[in-house]
Amino acid sequence: MADAMQPRTGTTGNLFLDRLHAGELKLMLGIRSSRTTDVVHIAHSSGHHSIVVDLEHSTMSTDVVATLCATAGSLGMTPIVRVPEREYGLIGRLLDGGAHGIVAPRIETVEEARQVARACRSPPADSAHRRRWCPSWACGPFRPGN
Repeated sequence: MADAMQPRTGTTGNLFLDRLHAGELKLMLGIRSSRTTDVVHIAHSSGHHSIVVDLEHSTMSTDVVATLCATAGSLGMTPIVRVPEREYGLIGRLLDGGAHGIVAPRIETVEEARQVARACRSPPADSAHRRRWCPSWACGPFRPGN
């Protein structure tokens, strides 16, 4: 178990993804209820690589989820959110709030999967939407280390 808790990064710079690609043990804590970031700190100190915040089966607010995700990200963990519906606006807000990934429920068709994938992507850098609402994005994508 000590090896599972060793911080390492590989090609992606993300401990969770690197371990996933290498077929190694990943520890993920599911969260269905929280009002503070204490649970994220406990997960980190107990060696977890990721958290999954379950909005499908909880009453947590988007603000609380964003705080949990931002805290996990700042600790080097990978925060993932299970959304209650395939709602474009909510998915965007959660990703903007710090979620690194989305789990969508009840995907039954290829088109539903495409809709969720589109909701998870930022508009192209040259799109009018991006230039108008997010002028700083026109500078190019953020790359760690730049």
